[in-house]
Amino acid sequence: MPCATLSTKSTLLTAHGWSKAKSQIEILGIDRHGKLVSAPVDIAPSPRPARIAFLASKDSFGYFSAGTRILDSTGATRFLSSLVESGDVSNVRFETVTEIGNIAPSTHCASALWTSFGNFAAVKSPTTAILRCRTPNKKLSHNVESFLSMRRLGQHYYSIVTRETFVAAFCRDWSHTSDALAAKWLSTSEGTLEFHRDQFLFALWVLSARKRQNEGVKLQFEARQFTTRIFMASTGAPTLSGGAGASCLYLVGEEKPLEIRWNERSWNPISSGFLLASNQA
Repeated sequence: MPCATLSTKSTLLTAHGWSKAKSQIEILGIDRHGKLVSAPVDIAPSPRPARIAFLASKDSFGYFSAGTRILDSTGATRFLSSLVESGDVSNVRFETVTEIGNIAPSTHCASALWTSFGNFAAVKSPTTAILRCRTPNKKLSHNVESFLSMRRLGQHYYSIVTRETFVAAFCRDWSHTSDALAAKWLSTSEGTLEFHRDQFLFALWVLSARKRQNEGVKLQFEARQFTTRIFMASTGAPTLSGGAGASCLYLVGEEKPLEIRWNERSWNPISSGFLLASNQA
């Protein structure tokens, strides 16, 4: 049975969108004909500790384990450990999938995304998250979104999101909701969206939202061992980067990674937009 190694931080693509790994789940992958196909997988903890790695290309980004193997654009497999230690990720091109226009988000996915905001909220309760906007701007006060409100305190503006309205809006129109919140919360004075590395789940949703809207996206990364920033800028028209590698580094510490198993040998799961290769030859 094919199997692959993941980090506990890894994100998989389901029919309901980007989701953290669970013990049993049905996820999307690419079959031998290059089609997006759903299949069940089993996920269980691995007994051996491993380092956590962050991988980014000019098309996607996410967390993996040092033992994760990724398919590149030639069909060859690449260990995350070798990409980090060789330092030649910029010479590799990856197959990536981040256009997910036909998904139907579940309340579970929406709630998981809302919960992730708590790591960066100025104030958070079970029903409300108050998010400090990246850049003070009077334009932020102009708001027509039903799922959030804007407040100014001193020189700072805050996006106030309530769980119930956010989940409902996200399930109704995930691409607009993701993009609208990002524009209010994380936009810089230059109009670029700036995400911290630990906001990558939301960043993936926003990336997919912009691609669904047929909007060109330029990704840049400022990578360090302790923190990484993801910059997302609009190019106005769709662009093709060919999946060129952009960044690959270890995070501090180790964890017990996950093992994912599936049945079809010619099928490759999607994790954070990248195609996983089996550990079995």
